[in-house]
Amino acid sequence: MIDSILPFLFAHVILVLGLRYTRPSSLPRYFLQAIIFVCCFVSVRSTFALSIPAQAGGQYIWGMMMSSSHWMLLAHASSATHAPPGKELKWAIEMLFSARWGVSPKMIPPFRRKDRSYIPTKARFLLTRSWDFIWTAGLLYLMNNYQLYIYDSDFTSVPDGFLHRLSDVSLTEWFIRIYMTIIGKGAPYLALRAGHSLVSVLAIAAGDSPERYPPLFGSIKEAYRVRRFYVYFWHHLVRKPFTTHSSFIINDIFRVPRQTATSRYLVLACSFLISAWMHVFVAPNIPLRCQVWPQLRFYLSIAGAIIFEDLATFAYRRMTRKKANQVKPNGNAIESETLQTKVSSREDEIAQDNELKRRGKVETHERAQTVPTAEQTIEPTPIIFRTIGYIWVAFFEVWSTSKSLYLIRQCLAT
Repeated sequence: MIDSILPFLFAHVILVLGLRYTRPSSLPRYFLQAIIFVCCFVSVRSTFALSIPAQAGGQYIWGMMMSSSHWMLLAHASSATHAPPGKELKWAIEMLFSARWGVSPKMIPPFRRKDRSYIPTKARFLLTRSWDFIWTAGLLYLMNNYQLYIYDSDFTSVPDGFLHRLSDVSLTEWFIRIYMTIIGKGAPYLALRAGHSLVSVLAIAAGDSPERYPPLFGSIKEAYRVRRFYVYFWHHLVRKPFTTHSSFIINDIFRVPRQTATSRYLVLACSFLISAWMHVFVAPNIPLRCQVWPQLRFYLSIAGAIIFEDLATFAYRRMTRKKANQVKPNGNAIESETLQTKVSSREDEIAQDNELKRRGKVETHERAQTVPTAEQTIEPTPIIFRTIGYIWVAFFEVWSTSKSLYLIRQCLAT
């Protein structure tokens, strides 16, 4: 097998040519996309890709492969319809650095939370992003080179299960699980943030505009639900390609009706399944038998946690709304009706938007509403519920992440 990053670089050239000089749904596009797939598969396990910490190199290559398919085949992106006249080639080249193309601006972290319109000056941008790269790269270096050594016996001696024996879990096991969770989440966070900071500094130094490089991650303060952790805090580099391909599989291949709860949650689960297989494929040093089930289990548990949260939130709102109507029919009933109207109106807007997209009046295949945003119309969550939410998210991450890593280490030790 070819051990080189050059095929991946060649795939960029093919993508630019495809976006600029081919028509949507044309046969040459499918041919060029096939070449991109082959180039990415060749390079995703190259020595260069594996040398980047936290498997970020392989994940980036996989993401580019999914993004190219999203742009070329599903979203039908074309310089003829998306680029200003005379700037078609420039638009196609810029698409190479538009991983979050198609993601709603409201879901992209702003430079300032309290002022979404704020754009820093080039000098301030270079200063802050340079410091951002220094501290993230420094912590990543320390994390990779000074990890605690954990004996295989610390994994093989642990009984199966975790939740049903919480009262019997030792302090040592708690420490290992929390430590592995910090490593498992912290290393990708630092690697992606450091890489994003470095690329943005180089781009701005070369004359690009700061507004094209908003922060990669959001505020951890927003992560008081598992859903919000992945919507408002975690990056969206591959969200659109994953959800678009998932929508194609669920809605177009299996013909599950759109605009239904079943469709939304199946697309959600399918997106996390794609992410699981991505992480399996970019880790060649771990045998398949030791990582397929742990990865699938981890990512499906995230989808399950989101569904559980949605059901719990729905039940709570129904219960409190009913109680409020009974206690204060003249006051809270009107307030409850107004709240319901806001949510219904938002759902109608989503339905209308997706219908336009289905007809091709907006970006084609932008049809998967995997993250309902009706909750944005509801008043801020009280601090007591946020506190409970932070504890819930922290416990879930420790349980799900450490469980997956425990299964992998136990398999490797046997």
